[in-house]
Amino acid sequence: MATNIERSTASDNIGTAAEPFNAVFAGSGVFGSSVSIGGTAISAADLRTPTIIILDQDTWANIDLLSPSRGDAYQLTEATSAPARADASAAQVSDIVQYTGSAWINVGPFVQGPTGATGATGATGSAGSNGSDGGDGWSPVLAVVTDGERRVLKITDYAGGTTAEPTSPKFLGSSGLVDSAAEALDIRGATGATGAAGANGASFTIEGQDTWANVNAIVSPTIGEAWQLTDVTGSPPDRIGGASAQVGDVVYYGSDSAWYNGGALQGPTGATGATGATGAAGSNGSDGNDGWVPELAVITNGDDRVLQVVDWTGGEGTKPATGKYVGSTGLVTLISSAVNIRGATGATGATGAAGATGATGATGPAGATGATGASGTSFVIAGQDTWNNIYSTISTPPSTNAYQLTATAGSPSPPTRPNGSAAAVGDLVAYVDSAWINIGALSIDSSTSLYQHNHAFSFYDGVDIVEEHNHCFVATQDCTIIRFEAEFNEGGNGTVVLDLRKNSTTQSTSLSLSSNSDGGTYAYNATNCSISVSPGDEIGFYCTDNGDSASSGDAAETGPLDVRFIVQYEV
Repeated sequence: MATNIERSTASDNIGTAAEPFNAVFAGSGVFGSSVSIGGTAISAADLRTPTIIILDQDTWANIDLLSPSRGDAYQLTEATSAPARADASAAQVSDIVQYTGSAWINVGPFVQGPTGATGATGATGSAGSNGSDGGDGWSPVLAVVTDGERRVLKITDYAGGTTAEPTSPKFLGSSGLVDSAAEALDIRGATGATGAAGANGASFTIEGQDTWANVNAIVSPTIGEAWQLTDVTGSPPDRIGGASAQVGDVVYYGSDSAWYNGGALQGPTGATGATGATGAAGSNGSDGNDGWVPELAVITNGDDRVLQVVDWTGGEGTKPATGKYVGSTGLVTLISSAVNIRGATGATGATGAAGATGATGATGPAGATGATGASGTSFVIAGQDTWNNIYSTISTPPSTNAYQLTATAGSPSPPTRPNGSAAAVGDLVAYVDSAWINIGALSIDSSTSLYQHNHAFSFYDGVDIVEEHNHCFVATQDCTIIRFEAEFNEGGNGTVVLDLRKNSTTQSTSLSLSSNSDGGTYAYNATNCSISVSPGDEIGFYCTDNGDSASSGDAAETGPLDVRFIVQYEV
């Protein structure tokens, strides 16, 4: 939290014109070089200079309809007909306009103040509990599919999962799942030895040529009946080996009441060769054994999933050995040589409910305190004018007043900026230690958190004076009054009691100022407090002066009274 105290003065001189001002003070004055708030010293080095409180943002048309107090400032969101800048250029959107008590002035565009030092890093909170487990994964259901001379694995379904089921069908490729059989891995082993010749096939007579649609519509075909296809529309049986039927293929009706494709019709017989000697008829060879189909299981290999042959089914003769794995070119002995069939990682499941918040960790050590910055000086912006008019007409202005230059011409020349550069339109000049100085360009900082509202009053002749001042300032946002201060000088004696008020109601905070003798000087007094204030709340005080009437030789029963409210805002 920044440690800046802002004084926003709104005087209430009885019977005289108001003399408000709006600025930030540091250094000397009625507060000395520091104040104590809640036991913490706030030094003059902590105060910012000079500052304008931006009450709101609005169009000039709306701002011009307000009934402002002196020092009120707004940022323009639309600048038509707004007051010109100090250099006489037209007002622009984001310019700041401020009310001097009699007229609106344009103090120029918003300039961001310097960034404060970074505070110490807070302790790291404990980690939340782990989210709930994701859904169970899916296991593929595989089938062996013929692709010409090749045999490939096709995923026909998935089982066992609990989340959205992956898309199927897919095929097993050498590096994962692929979309087509042509990209899939051939799991067929090397060609076995040629079996003994089988018995001669049955012969058939071609009945004629026709479309497959007509052939397939024959009600009671006879075994061995054959036709040559003139059209293959309607999915006739594939050729032996799996190739699709073609026009010209011969289909025949088998003994199992099904049509088969014998392939293309034999071409015309060539010329008869010379008759050879008749050889002895050979005996028919025995049928070969049926082939074996592997039964596969998915095996975990670290993050990989591979296929292992755990059994064989459907074959005849000696069953092949089990335990081998499916590699990129066939069966392999080592699991490290097997193909990983695991697909890409699925989408992350929904995050589980957050665990209970862990106990707060110990606060880390505070960082080293930074070096104290130089004390600033604050001024009241008393107006805008040319350097020639300021120098020639204002002989000894108050050291707390500053003036914004609208022109730099004049003799002598205006003072240079602190960095030695020449004065420019918009700079602030002030009269300090019997000489004019150039403060530099106006900077508006809206990030301060401690503000000071100062109010000056004058009492006139009388005894037991009772004064109510319920409207010293109105809060524009949530804040807390953390300190109540006052200083009073009077020609009489007695005691002045000040009760802090919010919305005309006395609060449990008061100050008592007493003198030591008739005609003595009333002392400075202050008290820390904590009074919450909401937007629109009016802050003031109730004053009781029980001093006596002026006696012979005494000064009149009068006294200037300074009352201050120190307010903390959240930033």
